[in-house]
Amino acid sequence: ADIILCCAGTGIIKNFIKDNYLKDLIEVPNTNEWIYYSPSTGKTVINSWHPSDRKSYKVVYHNMMNAYSYFLKNKNY
Repeated sequence: ADIILCCAGTGIIKNFIKDNYLKDLIEVPNTNEWIYYSPSTGKTVINSWHPSDRKSYKVVYHNMMNAYSYFLKNKNY
């Protein structure tokens, strides 16, 4: 997969991926800790909330997609 969606919200899954799979994973600036990128593999990691979380649609979807859109428009890696 070129995009990995981590649905924990706490970063535990994203941290596992970084520690065990994408060791060069970096946070993409200005995405509020939503989007991470591995320069060596070109893979993107999205650190999202679980779909069953009771956060508002805006927090769970719009904020994540705004961050991802920003990443795509400003991808200078």
